[in-house]
Amino acid sequence: MARDHGIRTAWIVMLVAMALAARSASGAADPGRPLRVGGDRDYPPYSFVDATGHPAGFSVDVYEAVAEAMHLRGRVQLGPWTDVRSGIETGTLDVVIGMFRSAERDRLVDFALSHIVIS
Repeated sequence: MARDHGIRTAWIVMLVAMALAARSASGAADPGRPLRVGGDRDYPPYSFVDATGHPAGFSVDVYEAVAEAMHLRGRVQLGPWTDVRSGIETGTLDVVIGMFRSAERDRLVDFALSHIVIS
């Protein structure tokens, strides 16, 4: 049980850090602008489009909980991974949920601390 709490806490810390870093890094003239959040539409159980066409999954739920607690505006939009990755690199997205760290990606985007290991 304590381990599960630690993982949930790590997710929350990671998402808050990403949202705040994205907000400050975007240099947006309007700090009240909703965050532009993207994720992979086909990576269940973390992110996927449900039967009603809405974003769903663990990463989506955690982001929405953090956004509500932090009074952040922005809604997750899921799409093809190539579009999501391009969006964070070109600045059309502020935050990406569920991006794995790699040396190449680390040169292009800022990552929060690792919070989960998937093999």
